[in-house]
Amino acid sequence: RADGSMRDAQTLLDKVQLFCEGKITLSEASRLLGAADRAELMALAGAIIAHDAARSLEILSECFATGVDINLFLRDFTAFWAELFLAKFGGSKGLIDSGISKSDTEELSSIVAAVEAPDLQELVRVGREGADSALRSSFPKYATEALVVRMALRESFTDLGKFLEKARSGSGQQASVASRSAAVV
Repeated sequence: RADGSMRDAQTLLDKVQLFCEGKITLSEASRLLGAADRAELMALAGAIIAHDAARSLEILSECFATGVDINLFLRDFTAFWAELFLAKFGGSKGLIDSGISKSDTEELSSIVAAVEAPDLQELVRVGREGADSALRSSFPKYATEALVVRMALRESFTDLGKFLEKARSGSGQQASVASRSAAVV
């Protein structure tokens, strides 16, 4: 949040120390600074991957109800999807090398384990483009809600492939039935 400024970082640390009254926790510091809690981002990603638009909106609503700054949320959301991308394609070593804790590495890897590579690539692309658009929007909260629903309701490439395969085999069967009928007549 300090964007490289030591003075701003010290000011933010002072605020966090006052707010937390002694023991500083990541969750409380995140709330005070208007950042999304990492557990919420993980839950949101899980709901999106599970195609659960209602749960995705519920998690988003809970985030905003606790005072999460929408602009900061969108940046955290985009960075989180980048971490998921790295988990899928760079593995644990790539995550650890980028400074992500071992426990977060395990959790990120478990989230993406069941996601096909093309589906994750599409989610990351849609998430990044949607977050960019929401940041420029006059109504960023609504744009973010629409983004989350769009991500949750997307068709997976695997499902589309199965549909196309079924459609091709179905049209092939219809053509062969039609040619046999014509031969009989």
